[in-house]
Amino acid sequence: MSESVDEADVLGNLETSVTPPNSDEVDEDEVVIDLSHEGKLSLPHSQLKDYLFRGDSLNDVPLYWYVATTERITLKSEDRRLETKKDGRGAKPTPRIRFQNDHPHFDTHLIRLRRSCMVPVLIGPTLAPKKSNYERYCSDMLLLFKPWRSLDDLRCPGESWSNAFERFTFSEASLKIIANMNHLHECKDAKDEYNELRRMSEKLGLPYNALRLLTGAQTLTSTLEVAKAPDQVQLRRTSTYGAVDRSAIHYPAVFHSFLSDKAP
Repeated sequence: MSESVDEADVLGNLETSVTPPNSDEVDEDEVVIDLSHEGKLSLPHSQLKDYLFRGDSLNDVPLYWYVATTERITLKSEDRRLETKKDGRGAKPTPRIRFQNDHPHFDTHLIRLRRSCMVPVLIGPTLAPKKSNYERYCSDMLLLFKPWRSLDDLRCPGESWSNAFERFTFSEASLKIIANMNHLHECKDAKDEYNELRRMSEKLGLPYNALRLLTGAQTLTSTLEVAKAPDQVQLRRTSTYGAVDRSAIHYPAVFHSFLSDKAP
């Protein structure tokens, strides 16, 4: 049964950060509260707000690529740049885009496209693994790689996240990032299984790869099942090492002797 994912859970995963460039033009994220000259308290800067109120020309840009390819700068810095570049010399500037009128900093900031793509770093809960929580995984991928301004843009009313994910056509660039994310999860799972196997092998008094050789197990997962209940497992015959008695699990010396006599 799939775990349900509500909208509060979805929005809770949206904090992002990106490696900042060395420029005093860029508005940094450290400022949490902004008090204007009129004494009015403005909303804190948030890349999520920047994304939701991005200019119309960026309507088809997903959240991941928005963070990777844009930065928020002050209008003052842009005015200074225009003043110093009147002679037309220097590098051609990257496009500037105004936020929508509803952005809390519409009058003071704008969007600048980066000269090179940055790698976004997700802060907070890790992305859901595809295998163990598919609904959550689908919601995470849609949030990152499907353009949206409200959660209603991500799926139809009453639709599951998995169905919305499977009917959406991701870009080739997004599919490559998704594949890399899945690969990282698989590596982490393999590392966790490897560490668990070492713990179980030490508990049984065997080298960490002994159980795998004894059972002919093809995966770490199946080997772990053997390690957790060795007396309930029917050991297999392997073409390299011949028949192995279950007692080898309980007496490491037999196993070591066996390897030294028979192994090529």
